Amino acid sequence: MTVNSILGLRGVRSRGSLLAVTFALGFLSLPGSVRAQSWGFHGFAEGGALLGVRDLGQVVGSVGNFLSIQAAASIQPSAASGYGFQATMPSGDTWFRLMARTTHGARAEALIGLCTLASGHICDPLVVDARVTSLHGQAGFKQGDAGDRARAAFFVGLGLRSYEFSDPDCSPFRDRPDMHTVCGFMAGVYANPPSLAPSVEFGFEVEMDADPVTFHFRGSDVTTPYDGGDDRTEGIMQNDVYLTFGIGIKVR
Repeated sequence: MTVNSILGLRGVRSRGSLLAVTFALGFLSLPGSVRAQSWGFHGFAEGGALLGVRDLGQVVGSVGNFLSIQAAASIQPSAASGYGFQATMPSGDTWFRLMARTTHGARAEALIGLCTLASGHICDPLVVDARVTSLHGQAGFKQGDAGDRARAAFFVGLGLRSYEFSDPDCSPFRDRPDMHTVCGFMAGVYANPPSLAPSVEFGFEVEMDADPVTFHFRGSDVTTPYDGGDDRTEGIMQNDVYLTFGIGIKVR
């Protein structure tokens, strides 16, 4: 793990603590008559998948015998898990949530642009191990009536994300000079990954209440600007989709 990634994870955790404190202070700042009402609280855990919808970024330039070349990198589908805490207003129609997520066994893949259309001697992908960690504060708005066992909700969120990549390895292409050169070029997109990046989330969920246990399915899209890479990398507004199932336990 690199120094930048360690700092990034520490940054996410420290800002996570700040968000948690802000969340608590926001609740405590409510009038006593409101706080005294029957707010609902529950913790939850979930698991599922992260699907990369849009590229992280692309690297453009000339290298070796190639006057103009372009490569793009993307996060490949991977397992993901998350956990968090949710507070539901007395009306039962609006909730506020703080949650963290991370990927498991994720990989990122870089490939020359033309290789998506044709094969060639420089069309091997450059694959690295990846990890995406995020922390989001969310607000949700339930549909249906308070007495319904299953209710849908739309939610929005703001948060922070960090990216980690293993060191790119071009040694397998040492006996193929052109591919080895192109590999070094593609590796630039993984340089200097953003340790902290702001992100926006929009999602939909269905929750079933089997008091005191809840079950849920969630789908959400997270948009994050990727500003990592070397000086030839052009960052892209990256999109990921999370699809998760989870279970919660009511604590009040």
